[in-house]
Amino acid sequence: MTRAGLQWSPGWSPGWSPGGSPRSRALLTGVVFWTALGLLSFSYRQLDTVVRGHAEPFQIRLIEELTGTWGAGLLALVVARVVRGLRGRGLLRLWHVPALLLYSAAHTSWNWLTRSLLFPLAGLGAYDYGTMSWRYLMELGNDILGYGVIALAVTYFDQQREKQQQALRLLTLEAEISQARMASLEARLQPHFLFNALNTISGVMYEDVAVADRMLHRLSRLLRRTLDQPTGLVTLREEIETLSLWTSIMTARFGDRLQVTHAIDDAVLEARVPSLLLQPLVENAVQHGLRGAAGDGDDAALRVQVTARRMGNTPQADDVLLCVTDNGVGWQGRETEALESGVGLSTTRRRLHTQYGAAATLTLAAAPDGGAQVCLRLPLVTSDAH
Repeated sequence: MTRAGLQWSPGWSPGWSPGGSPRSRALLTGVVFWTALGLLSFSYRQLDTVVRGHAEPFQIRLIEELTGTWGAGLLALVVARVVRGLRGRGLLRLWHVPALLLYSAAHTSWNWLTRSLLFPLAGLGAYDYGTMSWRYLMELGNDILGYGVIALAVTYFDQQREKQQQALRLLTLEAEISQARMASLEARLQPHFLFNALNTISGVMYEDVAVADRMLHRLSRLLRRTLDQPTGLVTLREEIETLSLWTSIMTARFGDRLQVTHAIDDAVLEARVPSLLLQPLVENAVQHGLRGAAGDGDDAALRVQVTARRMGNTPQADDVLLCVTDNGVGWQGRETEALESGVGLSTTRRRLHTQYGAAATLTLAAAPDGGAQVCLRLPLVTSDAH
């Protein structure tokens, strides 16, 4: 997954860009931040001058405040490297003391140099910063506060980044475990339907060799498709195509006694569902429904209908409802047994829980005409992001 993660903003050191911005945008963000900080400080100092009734060109305060914050912004990059380099070093963290003194000396020297250059250019004459030996001592208090704020900010945002990376690693691990479980459950279904299909073909072999041959041919196509098809999520269109291969084997065996129809809403054909999701449900309907399909006489046809439609009123709340309905003997009070002991239904329920958690449901009910119905409701997903 390319996830939007925390990224350090070189503009002032510890900031992050949620959208994964390029370095130039991060640098621009830092310049804007420190400039805005300087302008806020300038507005305060300038208003203080106005309130006190002092006549002084505003350029003086503007240059002083902007050069001070820009210098702090540049030095913040160095402070950030020092803070990260000394983190967790025990007594070596005492090196923050000389680092702080160097930071203050560099900041004060920057202020003197830049203002000495800019004042004449602004027509303000030579810049008077006072006696520099005392100036270094005077600015030390402010720089201690600035160094501390930068160090705390770097530490805080680094910790937030580490937490996010740890959470991302945990999500990745959970996704890998979930995929492994899904693959295991799917692997359980494949030999199950293969055994049942071969058993069905075996029952026809001595009755009608031509029919058995057609069934074997269709089974080979089905196996080739399941092997070539990637595990995990497939489109509902692909799932219906796979199901059709399996039902063609069954209809070759039972002829007119079995009718399988589809009623699929075009709006959900590209929805992604777990592979081999519908086959065990239809197989279950065929195995149990043929014992007594509703109708006249012993040769009444078992009708199995697979439906899929979209549910929900908003794109954010949309679900897919998949139902397999038959006109067979119905559940006859064995719903709990079918969910717990049957390979098809029990495995399908576990697959849904593994893939979607509580967002998906599997329900058993009596069909309107007296048969059985299995319905799956799962989130409408049209990409592998889920």
